Amino acid sequence: AVFAGQTLVLTWYPLFRDGTFYAACLGFLAAIAYDSRIDLWEAIVMLIFYVLYICLMVFDEQIKARVLGPASDVTPPDS
Repeated sequence: AVFAGQTLVLTWYPLFRDGTFYAACLGFLAAIAYDSRIDLWEAIVMLIFYVLYICLMVFDEQIKARVLGPASDVTPPDS
């Protein structure tokens, strides 16, 4: 926000999106690391999580428009 040069308007959506993936990955990592070894299939699942997150970010604008509806076109207030 400091280097943006403008007022940034944030919604709950990015926090929910990123927090959900972060919590899911941490939970899965804790579950697979419990036995102190990571098998190939577990590593593949983690890679799939990463690819899903990239796909989510590629289509983020379309998903955000559906989730937030008209509220996704929020413009910053005049300073």
